[in-house]
Amino acid sequence: MYRKFLFRVLWFCVLSSCLGFAEDVTSQSEKGFRLKTNKKIDWFTGKFSHENTQLVYLSPLNRPDGIGHLEAPENIQKGYCKGRFLPWGYGSGIEDVNLYTGQLLVALRGAYIKTKDPDLARYLKYYFQGIRNSASVSKVKGFVSRGPHPDGKSYYTDPSRDQVSSHIYGLWAYFRSGVATDEEKRFIKNRIEDVFERLEGDNWVVLREDGVTKAHAGESWLTEETHAATTLLPALAMAYDITGNMKWLDSYKKFSPVMWPHLNPAEKFKFRGHPLYIYQQLYKLIVFQELVEKIEPDKMDVVVNCRLAWATSMTNLDWPWGKTKWDPEDMKALGWEASPENAFEACDLIKPEYFDGEYRRKNGVAGGPYRLVMSTSRFSAVNLLAGCLSGDAGLTQKSEGYMQDLFGKINPETFENSTIPLVEILYRLQKISGQ
Repeated sequence: MYRKFLFRVLWFCVLSSCLGFAEDVTSQSEKGFRLKTNKKIDWFTGKFSHENTQLVYLSPLNRPDGIGHLEAPENIQKGYCKGRFLPWGYGSGIEDVNLYTGQLLVALRGAYIKTKDPDLARYLKYYFQGIRNSASVSKVKGFVSRGPHPDGKSYYTDPSRDQVSSHIYGLWAYFRSGVATDEEKRFIKNRIEDVFERLEGDNWVVLREDGVTKAHAGESWLTEETHAATTLLPALAMAYDITGNMKWLDSYKKFSPVMWPHLNPAEKFKFRGHPLYIYQQLYKLIVFQELVEKIEPDKMDVVVNCRLAWATSMTNLDWPWGKTKWDPEDMKALGWEASPENAFEACDLIKPEYFDGEYRRKNGVAGGPYRLVMSTSRFSAVNLLAGCLSGDAGLTQKSEGYMQDLFGKINPETFENSTIPLVEILYRLQKISGQ
């Protein structure tokens, strides 16, 4: 059903220009902006989701080979990817479905609460069903899979802290959307109880499905540092908010004394995380900001300041990080004198002609130089989104200006990876919700 969306919006807004995108954001009526956003979600759903599973995949599923480019189900079931044993499935195309779908649900919820748009309600139901499908593939109670493949059955057995926490906040977003039925709420309550019982039983470390082996990215949620604190406390607040089970509020209170200082920029806050993925922590903080007002209102300023500090850290990241820098010859081919020091400088490096095939052929922008363009575009987009999610008027305004510039120079609908098209939609939903 949802694949039909693609044909209804074929070639809609195929070509963007800097002026065109800016006009879309600043001059269109609010209703017009919302309608265009809905059409983009239609298009995105048709390209990067599948009717069997209703999840967000990393690569297009409407190619001539259909889903044939994804890792084969028989390999996934054995834990293999790209010819080697890789039970976390990096490169399979199904490894981040909970991560991306959870983010989208939080963003959709915010926009729906603001507008009561029935189309947004429809998307909420669709993508919630995706999370529900993901929750249902394993026979192990409380386990969060990587996947499934569009066959609806095959998945990787090595999840991650980000996958599990995204699964949780995606369920919370739908539970508190105003769209969930009583039956769906019962399912969510039971699912949340199962996930948290498993986490608690494993001492808040994410294990593989076998319940013994630590996941590749299954770091402890009890580590006394900011990333763990930004995961544990919001998750427990969500568990209590959904289930009403005092056990999770008691756990929240138990861990609060050692975790709160790591959220506070005036105390032990320290940013840590991958510059292409960790913007999703901001969705946890957005939800936490809503919940802490009920649970611990005197900590509201800490959450607000943590959210801003996290977003500021992201927009100020350089790429690549540390001592690893780009190949000078690749940079020379692009006319770049230095690697960017932050997301804003990265945005400035991008030129629209880099995405023109004829220009690239004439100017040798292929191989390494083109990979550099693509990674810089992605780095800029995700970290500018972090700025837009900061909750701070000044940083939001600056980040939005650069985001508009970026989406004027690139056309997200030409990308064969869902990250940048998803970022554009998340940005649009943020503008609609005003989060």
